[in-house]
Amino acid sequence: MRTAPIIQCAICAKPIEEIFWDTRPDTRKTIYTVSCHGDTETCELSDQDLIMFTSFEGGIAFSTKRIEAIT
Repeated sequence: MRTAPIIQCAICAKPIEEIFWDTRPDTRKTIYTVSCHGDTETCELSDQDLIMFTSFEGGIAFSTKRIEAIT
């Protein structure tokens, strides 16, 4: 069983509040859904992506919204 990755929120600079993931055997993809400060973002990674990132331990969520807020 895969443990939940540590994902940081780009808006509030804290770990996200919730993470859910669902592995889809039909598409061989894992869909990650994160929630923080009342907003939700989804990311889809294929099995191939996960193999390339064998040491995947975390990431950044809401980075696009952070960029939009700065500009």
